[in-house]
Amino acid sequence: METVHINLNDTQKTDNVIAQQFVQAKAQAIPYNAVQTLSLWQRFMQYAAAQQPNRFGWLAFSFFMQGCVLVPITLMIVVMRGNPFELWIPCLVGFVITETTNLAAMPTKVTIPVFWAGVIIDLLVVASCFLFY
Repeated sequence: METVHINLNDTQKTDNVIAQQFVQAKAQAIPYNAVQTLSLWQRFMQYAAAQQPNRFGWLAFSFFMQGCVLVPITLMIVVMRGNPFELWIPCLVGFVITETTNLAAMPTKVTIPVFWAGVIIDLLVVASCFLFY
Protein backbone atom coordinates (compact mmCIF):
# COMPACT_ATOMS: atom_id res chain seq x y z
CA MET A 1 0.00 0.00 0.00
CA GLU A 2 1.33 3.37 -0.88
CA THR A 3 1.59 6.41 1.37
CA VAL A 4 -0.27 9.45 0.11
CA HIS A 5 0.42 12.95 1.44
CA ILE A 6 -2.50 15.29 0.98
CA ASN A 7 -3.38 18.75 2.06
CA LEU A 8 -6.35 18.56 4.42
CA ASN A 9 -7.54 21.97 3.27
CA ASP A 10 -8.17 20.52 -0.22
CA THR A 11 -11.34 18.58 0.66
CA GLN A 12 -12.11 17.39 -2.86
CA LYS A 13 -8.75 15.64 -3.20
CA THR A 14 -9.08 14.27 0.35
CA ASP A 15 -12.47 12.70 -0.42
CA ASN A 16 -11.20 11.20 -3.68
CA VAL A 17 -8.17 9.62 -2.03
CA ILE A 18 -10.22 8.20 0.86
CA ALA A 19 -12.85 6.84 -1.53
CA GLN A 20 -10.16 5.28 -3.72
CA GLN A 21 -8.45 3.64 -0.73
CA PHE A 22 -11.83 2.31 0.50
CA VAL A 23 -12.64 0.77 -2.88
CA GLN A 24 -9.20 -0.84 -3.12
CA ALA A 25 -9.44 -2.28 0.38
CA LYS A 26 -12.93 -3.62 -0.29
CA ALA A 27 -11.82 -5.16 -3.61
CA GLN A 28 -8.94 -6.92 -1.85
CA ALA A 29 -11.15 -8.19 0.96
CA ILE A 30 -13.77 -9.81 -1.29
CA PRO A 31 -12.33 -11.99 -4.04
CA TYR A 32 -14.31 -12.23 -7.25
CA ASN A 33 -15.04 -15.94 -7.01
CA ALA A 34 -16.05 -15.90 -3.33
CA VAL A 35 -19.72 -16.40 -4.16
CA GLN A 36 -20.27 -19.91 -5.42
CA THR A 37 -23.16 -22.30 -5.38
CA LEU A 38 -22.87 -25.56 -3.51
CA SER A 39 -23.69 -28.85 -5.13
CA LEU A 40 -26.36 -31.12 -3.70
CA TRP A 41 -23.68 -33.40 -2.19
CA GLN A 42 -21.89 -30.43 -0.55
CA ARG A 43 -25.15 -29.17 0.95
CA PHE A 44 -25.92 -32.68 2.22
CA MET A 45 -22.47 -32.94 3.79
CA GLN A 46 -22.90 -29.53 5.44
CA TYR A 47 -26.25 -30.71 6.83
CA ALA A 48 -24.66 -33.93 8.10
CA ALA A 49 -21.84 -32.01 9.79
CA ALA A 50 -24.34 -29.59 11.35
CA GLN A 51 -26.20 -32.54 12.92
CA GLN A 52 -23.30 -33.32 15.25
CA PRO A 53 -25.19 -32.11 18.38
CA ASN A 54 -27.96 -34.60 17.49
CA ARG A 55 -25.63 -37.56 16.99
CA PHE A 56 -27.30 -39.74 19.64
CA GLY A 57 -30.67 -39.22 18.00
CA TRP A 58 -29.21 -40.23 14.64
CA LEU A 59 -27.57 -43.23 16.30
CA ALA A 60 -30.88 -44.40 17.77
CA PHE A 61 -32.73 -43.69 14.52
CA SER A 62 -30.27 -45.59 12.36
CA PHE A 63 -30.13 -48.55 14.78
CA PHE A 64 -33.91 -48.78 14.79
CA MET A 65 -34.44 -48.22 11.07
CA GLN A 66 -31.70 -50.58 9.90
CA GLY A 67 -31.95 -53.26 12.59
CA CYS A 68 -35.70 -53.35 13.22
CA VAL A 69 -37.37 -52.15 10.03
CA LEU A 70 -35.35 -52.11 6.80
CA VAL A 71 -33.18 -55.22 7.04
CA PRO A 72 -35.91 -57.55 8.37
CA ILE A 73 -38.38 -56.38 5.72
CA THR A 74 -35.75 -56.64 2.98
CA LEU A 75 -34.72 -60.14 4.03
CA MET A 76 -38.37 -61.20 4.30
CA ILE A 77 -38.92 -60.07 0.71
CA VAL A 78 -35.76 -61.88 -0.38
CA VAL A 79 -36.92 -65.10 1.28
CA MET A 80 -40.39 -64.83 -0.24
CA ARG A 81 -38.95 -64.31 -3.74
CA GLY A 82 -36.91 -67.52 -3.81
CA ASN A 83 -34.24 -66.87 -1.19
CA PRO A 84 -31.26 -66.12 -3.48
CA PHE A 85 -28.15 -66.01 -1.30
CA GLU A 86 -26.47 -63.34 -3.47
CA LEU A 87 -29.07 -60.82 -2.26
CA TRP A 88 -28.42 -61.57 1.41
CA ILE A 89 -24.83 -60.37 1.14
CA PRO A 90 -25.40 -56.70 0.13
CA CYS A 91 -28.28 -56.38 2.57
CA LEU A 92 -26.23 -57.60 5.51
CA VAL A 93 -23.09 -55.72 4.45
CA GLY A 94 -25.06 -52.44 4.37
CA PHE A 95 -26.44 -53.23 7.82
CA VAL A 96 -23.02 -54.11 9.28
CA ILE A 97 -21.34 -51.00 7.86
CA THR A 98 -24.09 -48.74 9.21
CA GLU A 99 -23.95 -50.26 12.68
CA THR A 100 -20.14 -50.34 12.73
CA THR A 101 -19.86 -46.62 12.01
CA ASN A 102 -22.37 -45.92 14.76
CA LEU A 103 -20.64 -48.16 17.28
CA ALA A 104 -17.29 -46.61 16.41
CA ALA A 105 -18.74 -43.21 17.42
CA MET A 106 -17.91 -41.67 14.06
CA PRO A 107 -19.05 -38.08 13.48
CA THR A 108 -22.40 -37.49 11.81
CA LYS A 109 -20.72 -36.38 8.60
CA VAL A 110 -19.76 -40.06 8.26
CA THR A 111 -22.69 -41.90 9.87
CA ILE A 112 -25.54 -40.11 8.08
CA PRO A 113 -24.24 -40.75 4.54
CA VAL A 114 -23.43 -44.36 5.47
CA PHE A 115 -26.96 -44.83 6.83
CA TRP A 116 -28.53 -43.48 3.63
CA ALA A 117 -26.19 -45.66 1.57
CA GLY A 118 -27.52 -48.65 3.54
CA VAL A 119 -31.09 -47.55 2.81
CA ILE A 120 -30.28 -47.32 -0.90
CA ILE A 121 -28.66 -50.77 -0.82
CA ASP A 122 -31.80 -52.23 0.77
CA LEU A 123 -33.99 -50.57 -1.86
CA LEU A 124 -31.77 -51.91 -4.64
CA VAL A 125 -31.95 -55.41 -3.17
CA VAL A 126 -35.75 -55.25 -3.07
CA ALA A 127 -35.88 -53.90 -6.64
CA SER A 128 -33.54 -56.61 -7.92
CA CYS A 129 -35.64 -59.21 -6.10
CA PHE A 130 -38.71 -58.19 -8.04
CA LEU A 131 -36.86 -57.74 -11.34
CA PHE A 132 -34.76 -60.89 -11.45
CA TYR A 133 -36.44 -63.49 -9.20
